[in-house]
Amino acid sequence: MLIDANKLGLKIKTLRDELKLTQKELAEKLNLSFQAISKWENGDSYPDISQLVALAELFNVSIDSLILASDSSRSSVKSVYAFYETIDLPSIALSILNFNAYNGETRIEMSIVNKTKHNLPCRKNSFVLLGMNHDTLHPKRQYNVVYNQSKDDDDSFDVGLKHEITPIIPPNTSIIAVLYFDAPHDDGGCLLYPNVVSGMDSLSFALPHLIINGIDPLNRTDMIDKITPKNIPLYIEYLTFKKENALLMLLLSKQNIMIDQQFIEKHRLQFQPEDGWYMDKLLTPDAIEFLVKNEVFPNFTFLFLPSVNDDYKRKVFKLHYNDFESRCIDHRERSLTYVQETLPFMDLDIQQFLTKMWLKYGNKLISWGIHCFDDSMFAEMKEYLLRLDISKLTDLYNSSLNPRRISELIVEKANGLPLNQIVNLISRFGNNISNEFRVELFHKHHFETIESMSIMKPYLDRPSYETYIAEEISKRM
Repeated sequence: MLIDANKLGLKIKTLRDELKLTQKELAEKLNLSFQAISKWENGDSYPDISQLVALAELFNVSIDSLILASDSSRSSVKSVYAFYETIDLPSIALSILNFNAYNGETRIEMSIVNKTKHNLPCRKNSFVLLGMNHDTLHPKRQYNVVYNQSKDDDDSFDVGLKHEITPIIPPNTSIIAVLYFDAPHDDGGCLLYPNVVSGMDSLSFALPHLIINGIDPLNRTDMIDKITPKNIPLYIEYLTFKKENALLMLLLSKQNIMIDQQFIEKHRLQFQPEDGWYMDKLLTPDAIEFLVKNEVFPNFTFLFLPSVNDDYKRKVFKLHYNDFESRCIDHRERSLTYVQETLPFMDLDIQQFLTKMWLKYGNKLISWGIHCFDDSMFAEMKEYLLRLDISKLTDLYNSSLNPRRISELIVEKANGLPLNQIVNLISRFGNNISNEFRVELFHKHHFETIESMSIMKPYLDRPSYETYIAEEISKRM
């Protein structure tokens, strides 16, 4: 159980002395007054959850070792879990999904997993909520309940409690339990003891006062500027717990806090495709290398890091083609900006993929992608090629694409073009286009008179020109 304020004060003083810090120096590191440190060490007050987190990090010890009475038989067992962690035992796993306090009521939503092969009883009175001053926060009761049990029946304690809990959890099944307690009386936060199975009496979740006293303390971006330095660690925990990555990245950037490998592992940070834009300036090189080696695609910065070898880059990028395309859909200009030039790790497959992305979302036939454009891409990309200016299609004659397909594409695109543009196109193609396709291009234009068709003569061989004129004369007779 929790040690009293006097014993905790002695621990804080001992750890402070080991670091050769004065009370004033410790206070400055915690953004507190030295009087607050003095009160702790004299046993006159108890640090709240946020202050305990800061103390544990500063002294490089666990919260357990600070606030729990020592027990050699349990020295290796963790007892106090952060609200975003999971109590994972052989028979059961518990994790907190959400919690808040409103109108004098604390509401806690939990996931409970029965990992056994038999039914697991789950009693409403198994859950105890304690304030940091050791006072018990009573569970809420519901009204209009008829008590049928006798006083000797232990189950009578469950009757009337407002908790929403399934009394029996089937084997290998997960349930959601909702607990209701009185609101905390102080600013220290709470400890929730979920004594569902035997041996859990010393295990608890730490619920910070900062979060428990507000339904959503960061529901607006302008509130980030009002966060005090001592509360920043708790807000980081809260936002990672809620998976509010956009607000988290904004908070970190405003506080100039970088995301390194330790940060990712500590907060079990998960990334979404849209988070890349916040993280370009926040991820440290070691964090990016760590993510890449774990086949996570956080953003595009890793493509340019010399510390990440090309094999890793190639492998991870290919695994996340869908992620890249989804980012192109949402942030077209930003995504494609990263790949305006070829990079050493890009093999033919990646170059072809990026050529497609430029066509679909950049409306551009990227110059370095022309050489890798081949017949396998044509059917999929024809729709996007037809969106290009017809003059750009002539560049495909430098690709591996079948010239006949290119000519057919250009003829299809030429519908409705004025005669001067058709002439310009034929002039530009030179020997790349056959007489047959030149004739097809001229067919796209309606000549008013036979005489006006003479403009074709320099661009067709004599047999093709004479055949074309003869056919037109026959049609008009």
